[in-house]
Amino acid sequence: MLDFAREMVATVNRFSVQHGVVLRLRVGIDSGSVTSGLIGGSAAYDMWGDSVTLAYRVQSAGHDAGIYVTDHVYDIGRDAATFAEAGTIPTKSGEQPVWRLTGSDS
Repeated sequence: MLDFAREMVATVNRFSVQHGVVLRLRVGIDSGSVTSGLIGGSAAYDMWGDSVTLAYRVQSAGHDAGIYVTDHVYDIGRDAATFAEAGTIPTKSGEQPVWRLTGSDS
C-alpha cells in the first residue's frame, strides 16, 4: 500500500507539471478489516469499517500533502521506509500517533 500511495503521489505530481496546475495529494493508510460492496442499485463501490474511518482521520490530521499512516502501519513498514512523527489523533482508546512517510515523492 505504501508503494501504491507513492505512485499515486508521483502520478499527481507529474500531471501537475504537465498541465501547469497545482494539485497535491494527502493519503491516509491503516491496516485491518473492512467491508465493501456496491451501494444501492448503482455502480458506486464503497468500503467502510474502523480501518477506513481511522485512515480518513489520519489523513485529515495532516495539513500538508503527503502520505500519513497509523501507528500499526508504521510498525509494519518502518524497516522498509522512513517516517517522521506527524502528531496524534484522538481515538476511542486514547491518543494515537500519526506518522508521515518521508522521501522525495511523499
